[in-house]
Amino acid sequence: MSDRPWLEALKDTMRKHSADTNEPPEENLEALPLGGCERCESPANELVLVVEVQTTEEISDPWGEEEHRLIAAGWKPKERGGLVIWAHPKTGFYYSQEVALHRLEVLKNVGG
Repeated sequence: MSDRPWLEALKDTMRKHSADTNEPPEENLEALPLGGCERCESPANELVLVVEVQTTEEISDPWGEEEHRLIAAGWKPKERGGLVIWAHPKTGFYYSQEVALHRLEVLKNVGG
């Protein structure tokens, strides 16, 4: 038996249909229109290809204001375990975003 039961069911249906009509299978095939059925020829079923075009304005920025501040100050983001950690620009040590923002504020207040 085939590993495709739908194929066996289709073959069985075809055998029954040809037995009911008393016509050879070739004549059954000739009765079908060559261009397909009326429904297939209707303009409502035309294939329409749709392509979405994104402009640079439509692409959302994954970074927020805080992330932009860290990047502008030289901090480097890195993803680890689904979280983003930030490398200090001078030491290279990694910190969470909250700690990196705190250190950025402290440096800004001390320096200026």
